[in-house]
Amino acid sequence: MTVSPEAAAEGRARLRMLEHGEGPTIEIAWPETPADRDRLQDLFKRCYGMQVLLLDGSDRLFGPDGAPGVPWPFDADRFSGFLRAPSGAIAAAERAAANAIRRRHGVYGARLVRVFPRRVDAMLLGGLGEVVGSGYADAATIHAAYRVSGGEVVVGDIRIDGRTIPGHIRLLRRTCASR
Repeated sequence: MTVSPEAAAEGRARLRMLEHGEGPTIEIAWPETPADRDRLQDLFKRCYGMQVLLLDGSDRLFGPDGAPGVPWPFDADRFSGFLRAPSGAIAAAERAAANAIRRRHGVYGARLVRVFPRRVDAMLLGGLGEVVGSGYADAATIHAAYRVSGGEVVVGDIRIDGRTIPGHIRLLRRTCASR
């Protein structure tokens, strides 16, 4: 299912709720194989605007640019506050990016997080709302999985509080930078 403009608008409201600590816990698994993780990471970065950053113990974000030791200037109008902290294996390019950020800023205890543009998270949350339906508001946890299909990211294997929900979400991309 492609996310409708109405669902994306509803997704923006859901995003604001998540940013204020309201709504379900959402966990979306990355592919298991290293090649599939690398492909997803590349697609997210080039075509969806994902940023790989480090979050330190004082909740400061650090990125690949800027003066050493100076936190990344988080732009809440452009980027979502729905930060993703990966668990388990990560893509090789993410590991390399995180190590470069650690060296540049001296933040060796910081953890990797993924940050997405607001429009991408609005599309994701709006699509989840469409697939899950009225149960979204009462859900404690939503689990799903990313996969790449035809050059687009698809979210499937959706479960709400352990119950499987049929359907999937296609996250359409606006632009795609060359490699």
